[in-house]
Amino acid sequence: MYLIPNFGWRAVVWLGALPLIFMPILYKLLPESINYFMTKNKKSKLVSVLNQVKVDGQYTINDHFVLQEQLKSEMKGNPVKQLFKNGRTLSTLMFWIAFFMCLFVMYGLSTWLPKIMGGAGYELGSSLTFLVLLNLGAVFGAIVGGKLADRYGSKRILVTFLVIGFITLTMLSFKPSMVMLYILIAIAGGTTTGTQIVTNAYVSQYYPNEIRSTGVGWALGIGRIGGILAPAFCGVLLDLKLSLQVNFLAFAIPCIIAAMAIWLIQDNFSNLTANRQEKKLI
Repeated sequence: MYLIPNFGWRAVVWLGALPLIFMPILYKLLPESINYFMTKNKKSKLVSVLNQVKVDGQYTINDHFVLQEQLKSEMKGNPVKQLFKNGRTLSTLMFWIAFFMCLFVMYGLSTWLPKIMGGAGYELGSSLTFLVLLNLGAVFGAIVGGKLADRYGSKRILVTFLVIGFITLTMLSFKPSMVMLYILIAIAGGTTTGTQIVTNAYVSQYYPNEIRSTGVGWALGIGRIGGILAPAFCGVLLDLKLSLQVNFLAFAIPCIIAAMAIWLIQDNFSNLTANRQEKKLI
């Protein structure tokens, strides 16, 4: 909102490139996965990471660590086919639908929210402020949603957040007061983009270790189709000059569809259930 009027849109692109300077720092500070340290026999680093994750764990290099064994004989063959075995077919499809809808809403709002609000009569500065609030809400929603998911379960929290997202986006279509508008935009960010981040964690925990990356990769890949279609779809809506109610309902309805998909995921076939049956594992 400050760069564009004074320096043009190119300045915004250069600003977006600045986070690249943090890549070497992140590469240095972020640890590898526990599985990696186990397979590479890097016990000291494994212990260090575990003690950071669980501060009261008091792990030492003298401890014996065992990786979870997930019936590897049944995990041979095409990893994509494994996503549909052992009762996981419905849940895999529901994950794909949920990711498609979440990324549809996430990319649609991130791309077109200023234009939608501008068409509703708000100035450019205010419209860009809405986009800032949307993303601040996403940060807050991801952190709070993650904490709540740890305590009450990912499925319950995700469904609740998505229903709240539907209600919030529906309320936005009625042009509330400016203060309420700011609050609703932030909540919408927390319950859409923030929800997607928590969903990433949920799907990564759902599948056994041997097909975890495949499960996450395919869910995100299907979801990216929604992310690609959303900006084009919203552009068509704006070109048709439809009402503000229709524009926001176009993003509210996918929230409900995603909530229904998450609700239908069968936790009794997940990796989390299998974990509880093991006596000792990481």
